[in-house]
Amino acid sequence: MIRQDLIIIITLLYLAVLFYIAYRGDKHPSNEYSRYQPLIYTLSITIYCTSWTYFGAVGNAAISGWDYFSIYLGPILVFLFLTPFLRKLITVNKRQKTTTIADFISTRYGKSRRVAAIVTIIALIGTLPYISLQIKAIVSAYEQLTGPSGSIGNTIWYLDNALMLSIILAIFAILFGARTIDASEHHRGMMHAIALESIIKLLAFIIIAALAIVFIIDISLHSKGAPDPLSIMFSPFHEWELTPSFFTRTLLAATAIICLPRQLHVMAVEGKGDEINTARWGFPLYLILFSLAVIPIVAAGIQMFEGTQDADLFVLSLPMIEGNATLAIITYIGGFSAATGMVIVAAIALSTMVSNDLIFPLILRYMKTEHGHDYSKILLLIRRTTILILMVLAYGYYQVAASGTPLFSISLLSFAAAVQFMPSIIGGLYWKKGHQDGSFWGMTAGFIVWLYTLLLPSLANATFSTRKFSWKWIPGTFMAESKGIVWHYI
Repeated sequence: MIRQDLIIIITLLYLAVLFYIAYRGDKHPSNEYSRYQPLIYTLSITIYCTSWTYFGAVGNAAISGWDYFSIYLGPILVFLFLTPFLRKLITVNKRQKTTTIADFISTRYGKSRRVAAIVTIIALIGTLPYISLQIKAIVSAYEQLTGPSGSIGNTIWYLDNALMLSIILAIFAILFGARTIDASEHHRGMMHAIALESIIKLLAFIIIAALAIVFIIDISLHSKGAPDPLSIMFSPFHEWELTPSFFTRTLLAATAIICLPRQLHVMAVEGKGDEINTARWGFPLYLILFSLAVIPIVAAGIQMFEGTQDADLFVLSLPMIEGNATLAIITYIGGFSAATGMVIVAAIALSTMVSNDLIFPLILRYMKTEHGHDYSKILLLIRRTTILILMVLAYGYYQVAASGTPLFSISLLSFAAAVQFMPSIIGGLYWKKGHQDGSFWGMTAGFIVWLYTLLLPSLANATFSTRKFSWKWIPGTFMAESKGIVWHYI
């Protein structure tokens, strides 16, 4: 095991480096772009590869074989064959100077406030499970490195690892993207930091894949009667069938790369527009490298640990069993990078949507202010508060529903919520007669179905516990316990 104070210090130093890079990037003149801008843009899109890619894809592949590849295949197909659609999406966004997915969709339907509001609500609630996934992944990785005693809460009153992490991520999201009120400006420094994180998580993942290949070769050479390395490597993937589930996941992933608020933000808001030509081949290449690295990690993990238990953490378990603390820390930082990039960009996009499309219209309608009143300080406070509340809500979802759920399943829940935007995006781009009523009621109906069929079932058998109180909800029953006394409510 690795000392927890060492992990904490390294994590904080890493965050400090990221903030320094973002700070330096923001110092450049607004009209000055790096010659590496197409590469930075391409790497920023890879925030699609979050903790579910770094940890969850390995766990899913260990259990379901080739089914894991569907989540990579969808975006690959979009970027290879639907580039004209992406180019039109970005061009329209630049022409209309929209700053969020809510702003974009509502602008295409007569700048409807209720369309913007429903998009914001769906995005806000739909993103909570995804952020909770990042919390779960980082906390699990941290506890894997430090052992059961590695709890920050031992030294800070009533704050467990997950809550401390949520607070830290909220603070850095505010520092990265909520320092000023102008949401239309490019967060170039933040994109530089995200690009660095994308490189780090890919390199760390490839290093573990290389270690896994060494393990597989060693098993083949030194185990009596063991098959050749290639046979061992592909043994978890010997069967594959094109099932409706594989097709559905591929479709979800293909739409998510467009409809997730953070993805549209980095593709359409942060870019200049012409970088899509580089991203067309660069992003699929990145996903292919990630998906190929999964194969040896899964095979080595199953061989070394004789099963698929805790397969989500094979990435960390392999360097740990080797006794290589340095490699284990590098792997942890790679997973941390995969999580923080998504959380920061998603928090910025959602806070902008909440302030612009939910709170600010209410301020204009109900607050009596003088003409020409400066709302910048109020909106900045709203965005910062929204980020904090968002992280607390994601922590709450992690506690009641995500802590015992596989990473891969949580990501699909958020993907399904984001899919509700796709008909309105396509209609807004290609159907001039599309009406705001159809967009509003279509998304509302889809959101209600998603709530009833996906979100509420994920909360079934939900539990929450602290040092003095715990509760559990089973459909039809609520149980609470405090000081050894148990109450049942029907």
